[in-house]
Amino acid sequence: MPRSQYALPPDCVSITNFAHQYGIRPATLKSHILVGLGKDQVKERLAAEVHNVRTQTGWEQQYYLTPEQQHQTLNFWRRYGIAFIGVLPIPLQVEDRHFSRE
Repeated sequence: MPRSQYALPPDCVSITNFAHQYGIRPATLKSHILVGLGKDQVKERLAAEVHNVRTQTGWEQQYYLTPEQQHQTLNFWRRYGIAFIGVLPIPLQVEDRHFSRE
């Protein structure tokens, strides 16, 4: 749990909370943001916002997702076959027409 009192912008969620919500390890989601998928597999990376916050021990980077980035993350996982648990299906975006709802 972050040691700062920084409040996220409205409708944004930390990558840790987002990962837990969908049954993904937070370190895995952070890797998808910083590296992409595995070594030399996929050049595409996820986008996330970062905020530098002061903590008791110095500075810390906290990553969070905007509502649009949350949709992009779920669509990224679907596109590359990454298993996750969902609470409710999210409507597919126009750019993701090649996926079918089954």
